[in-house]
Amino acid sequence: MCFDVPSLALPVGTRVTVVSLSSPQTVAEATVAGLCPSSSLTDTLLDARPVPGQEIRWKEPAPEHFMWGIGILGGAKTSVRGDLVTVDLDGDGTAETFADCPSAEGAHLTVWSGEPRKGPRRWHAYLYLGMDLEASCTAAETRADK
Repeated sequence: MCFDVPSLALPVGTRVTVVSLSSPQTVAEATVAGLCPSSSLTDTLLDARPVPGQEIRWKEPAPEHFMWGIGILGGAKTSVRGDLVTVDLDGDGTAETFADCPSAEGAHLTVWSGEPRKGPRRWHAYLYLGMDLEASCTAAETRADK
């Protein structure tokens, strides 16, 4: 499994907690195994990355039905509330939540303080998939970060 970490290459063995955005959301632990081998898929999806993608290795068991997710470097204490994974990323007492939505040719991945799509958006990334999708994102999910 490969993932993108903009502008930094991580040391082998770095712990990563991965929140799978499939429904219901799940959490899996992994470690960085090195740089991703080049392939047409990773080159197409991540062609604007400043460093090569990083390969991760799942700790057993590997997540089922994993399509994409958001990684938390160094690990995190997560909990599950209904179908959502929550974690207080900044220690302010408000749990962050994770979401995704399809746009015309990709997916927007987001992190929110409090309820997804209702609280302040804390992080955003766009995953270009190169295929036509039925868009359902709101303006709050797709706006550029300031």
